[in-house]
Amino acid sequence: PGQLLEKWLASGDVRLITTATNAVRAALRLTILGHEIHLHEGMAAGSLALAYDAFHTHLSAADRRAWRDLLRRFLELYLETARRRSWTVTTVANANPVGNGGCGLVALALWHDCPAEAAEALGFVREYLWNWLDYCNGVHGGNTEGVQYWQYGMENFLRFAVALESITGSD
Repeated sequence: PGQLLEKWLASGDVRLITTATNAVRAALRLTILGHEIHLHEGMAAGSLALAYDAFHTHLSAADRRAWRDLLRRFLELYLETARRRSWTVTTVANANPVGNGGCGLVALALWHDCPAEAAEALGFVREYLWNWLDYCNGVHGGNTEGVQYWQYGMENFLRFAVALESITGSD
């Protein structure tokens, strides 16, 4: 859905929303998520949440339900991962902002549908992101993993942070 979102933003072609929704329905049937949130799940979750937010007003009630069902799977997996304080969301490496940033966007997307779970997830996201922020961004702007991983982590972190501030008025 993320690539289709980019194309839709450029063209406005509503057929892209239908294609994205068909992909979401297929993912509901075929996707087997891993045992915890990791890089792949974090990236997929964030893209899915952003696309859902953009397409929301163009979706039928049945289509919105399919999107929310898939988003809930990511939210549930994130909560399982965060509750046991898995290294993938508490680490000082770039897996932290990728997983927390992507799943933070999912929590924001589901804020009205799953308020208790979304609030719990945002609590974990805001707590765990500090592990990465405090460690991976050196006093002179350096990063312990190098510039590529700094960019990868920072992109996911900033996407979430901007959305959080926009929606809640707080970072």
